[in-house]
Amino acid sequence: MEYLESHEEIHNRTARELTGIQSPDSMKQVFYNLKTNGLIKINPDLKKKALGLHGLK
Repeated sequence: MEYLESHEEIHNRTARELTGIQSPDSMKQVFYNLKTNGLIKINPDLKKKALGLHGLK
């Protein structure tokens, strides 16, 4: 969450590097839990073929 204070979005790879989580699927589960708790919104960007996650401010 600290990363999103200074960046508009975070992608799975970056989040895994910051957290030490190795599995993309495990990181997705973390993202979905954050979304369920209203902390982020998920923005699928088909052009980037990645999940952009935007912090809610």
